[in-house]
Amino acid sequence: MYGDVLEISDYNLMKRADRCQKMSQTRKLYDIAGVSVRGGRAINEDAYYTCEFGNSCVLAVADGMGGLPYGDIASGIAIDTVRNFSERGVSFFNQEKEIKAFLTKIHETAHERIINESRGEYMGMGTTLTTAFLNRNRLYIANSGDSRAYVIGDGVRFRTTDHTHIQKLVDQGSVPERDARFHPLRNSLYGYVGGNLVVDTYSLELSEYDIVILCTDGFHAHSAGLELLALRDYTQSNHVAQYLVNSVITKSDDNITVVACGFR
Repeated sequence: MYGDVLEISDYNLMKRADRCQKMSQTRKLYDIAGVSVRGGRAINEDAYYTCEFGNSCVLAVADGMGGLPYGDIASGIAIDTVRNFSERGVSFFNQEKEIKAFLTKIHETAHERIINESRGEYMGMGTTLTTAFLNRNRLYIANSGDSRAYVIGDGVRFRTTDHTHIQKLVDQGSVPERDARFHPLRNSLYGYVGGNLVVDTYSLELSEYDIVILCTDGFHAHSAGLELLALRDYTQSNHVAQYLVNSVITKSDDNITVVACGFR
């Protein structure tokens, strides 16, 4: 079942991302790696993107919704939208308001594209989308759905809030956080790209040793969180991403995608 654990989610996208990274003529500030595996599913409906622009970089993960048709198409549209916007000049923005608006526009455009493609057999497709823009030690995030961004330093310093019905109950104090992973509503989304669009944005300052993690719920739904606390034992992002995927591969019946980014 788990024989193809190093399957790249979208080979053509990653080739384009690699060319994008080679365009930078300055010393790279970031150590970036991503791993996406099919796991126990018939196809991989996850996709991811990374690209470095001099002193900045863009990261994204998307998880096509397994309960809806053509999740792989929806996640591919979302990631293609991230790539198109990123290569058109995200590095020109330097104000927090501008960057958050830019990331939000990416989510809105991906949403519009998916809605426009949702005809006939493609009707109803949707995806999560988490995007991040790093400019030296500043991190900006936009999130729709239940894919997540984490910042790991001395413990888990930050994570995005899921757009799930169980997260609402946790926020209201009706369900303890420790019980959320096993609750029947844990996979029930109230906000996602292609459906009821919700976009949350965040910004924070990073320290020298922070690690930024983007992941789909194939990872975090099967992680107790202890794996994240062990990341300081790894010095390279490719080892971080592979370790996190391997830590849940025998427990998860879902696609698993992890993108890791650290400072060089």
